[in-house]
Amino acid sequence: MTYFKTPSVVAEELGLQEATVRRLARQYRTFTRVGRRVMLTSDDVEALIDKIRNPPPPPDWSDDDEPDPFA
Repeated sequence: MTYFKTPSVVAEELGLQEATVRRLARQYRTFTRVGRRVMLTSDDVEALIDKIRNPPPPPDWSDDDEPDPFA
């Protein structure tokens, strides 16, 4: 049986604000939709913690062949 947690419960467990948990879960796509609600399983929470500890590298724009219009 899958146990779901609300973003507010996860935020309290991690010591973060609920808005931060929602933003990061949306950014890293580590959440589960239950109807219209955003919920997190234990796997989602583990993936979110992993992404917080080891964020993906920023995109490397230097490989782009087009010149930077803002440079």
